[in-house]
Amino acid sequence: MKLQKRKLTSRESARTRALSALPPGLASELRHMKSVMHEYRVGPWSWKVDREVRSHLTRPHVPRMRRPGQVWGVSVVRNEADVVPAVVAHLLHQGLAGIFIADHSSDDGTRQHLLSMAAVEPRLHIVLDSSKGHYQKEKVTYLSRLAWRAGAEWIIPFDGDEFWFAPRGALSEWLPEQRADIILSRTVQAVPLTLDGDLRDRELLLDLGKSPGKVAYRAHPLAFVGPGNHGVSRPGEIGEGLVNIHVPYRGVEQILGKFQRGAQALSDADTPSDQGWHWRAGAQFTEADAMAAWTRMQSGDPVRKIGWEANGPHIRTRPLLAMSFDPTVLA
Repeated sequence: MKLQKRKLTSRESARTRALSALPPGLASELRHMKSVMHEYRVGPWSWKVDREVRSHLTRPHVPRMRRPGQVWGVSVVRNEADVVPAVVAHLLHQGLAGIFIADHSSDDGTRQHLLSMAAVEPRLHIVLDSSKGHYQKEKVTYLSRLAWRAGAEWIIPFDGDEFWFAPRGALSEWLPEQRADIILSRTVQAVPLTLDGDLRDRELLLDLGKSPGKVAYRAHPLAFVGPGNHGVSRPGEIGEGLVNIHVPYRGVEQILGKFQRGAQALSDADTPSDQGWHWRAGAQFTEADAMAAWTRMQSGDPVRKIGWEANGPHIRTRPLLAMSFDPTVLA
């Protein structure tokens, strides 16, 4: 049976004609605004969830300083004490004008590290997160709006175990030169081959194969960041060129703790089962399972139970000492 297309009402037809008569950029903005209003009223991103998330976030006052070309980073972290100081130092070295980081009730010293860094670095702003649930995309979206209000022109939603690079020069120099509004970032999965010292100085095993990417975007008051920072809803053109080196696993003890905490946070937030499935799978690991997984990762082999594909090819290098990363070397 062939379905008949619904006829537009006279009001809908008039609205469609009015939109088509507008400049493309303005029409795109209006369509996005309509989508946001609908999502905020009845979607999973409703005002109730937004209010719940904000009620557990304590943020510092950051004055608005509108300067052309400012690049800001935003992140939600939990128990990343062994890596997040290096990630923050890397982004500050890349020239970011500001960073908002929400610490989600860390108990491994992460919060203390961040507060100590913020005490001597005025570009770093720590948000205290006391919520039980994960709500990652809602929190990152809120932090992104804080960055926009503070004067950000570009926003990088990053994880606490990611090191971001432009194809040439610093992030703060390259992003403002781009004409597109959303810049795709290739994700390079990496495993440290030793466990001692600053992560930036260590040799890593890089998987140059394809992996789910991330995004940076031109700041927008109605932008919504998607799950895992893998996408963003905002009007505009899409470009590419960024690279983020992701170091999610850093030893047996860290693997066990990461999955246990992640699975609990998903449960507390009633997260749908199709999101974060690898957290739930990893939460079933014994110490022997984690040791076996870690050995396979360092050998360049897959651990598919937790989504570690190890597609290859692999190279051994110290990439975190560089200022930029050439994406043309990737498969």
